[in-house]
Amino acid sequence: MMAAFMTSCGGGSAWYSTVTAQGFVNALNSLDYGYYYEYTIMKDPTYQYGHIVMYDPYTETYRAVDIGAFRAVYRDSVDAAYAYLSGNVSWLSEDVHYLGWDEYQGDITGLIYENTGEAQKDLVFFAKAQEEAKKIAHGKAIAEAYGLSETQGVRVATLAANWEKLAATREVTVADADAFSQQLFGFSMAQIAEAGARSTLGDNSKADELIAQAASAVETTPENIRALLAAAQSN
Repeated sequence: MMAAFMTSCGGGSAWYSTVTAQGFVNALNSLDYGYYYEYTIMKDPTYQYGHIVMYDPYTETYRAVDIGAFRAVYRDSVDAAYAYLSGNVSWLSEDVHYLGWDEYQGDITGLIYENTGEAQKDLVFFAKAQEEAKKIAHGKAIAEAYGLSETQGVRVATLAANWEKLAATREVTVADADAFSQQLFGFSMAQIAEAGARSTLGDNSKADELIAQAASAVETTPENIRALLAAAQSN
């Protein structure tokens, strides 16, 4: 059930996100007021589209942060900073180490983070444009098939793509899945497990409750959610 939710549903009402790299770091410094040293941007932009490198004074490490993914999920920089400080969005950042020559490398992914020159920016732009076009096409297809608005369909496709990127770089954890589920639908892995346990005993009330909640989150009907989940489980 969790896998179906992960690959098929997005949550929350549509909004225009105002998350920026500088706004995110400013919010971190504002919220984490008990710390003496400041969060500082080291690289923006980098070779990895949508990512920055910043110094985290709490962990005393350099970290690559996927600002683009935060922008897809959170309404503003303060919400994104709260999520980062909670420690529950580990797939959106990774520790990096300094290689020299003004380059940083991801400890988990091995990706190189360095400022992009104009030529690289152009190449990154075209690659990102292709990626976004695929997401939009996928989102429109989801919207048409399952009664979502186009905005919600594209949002679902974007969030699913972010999850797939994480799974491609490392083994995802229960904590990853739980945080992602909370952000998408507002309910946890524990609630999904409870619903599954009840269903095996013939009590589908909890499952029906979660399906209704998921439908509300993506602004469609429970019937459309059931059809969407059935399609996901058959793939």
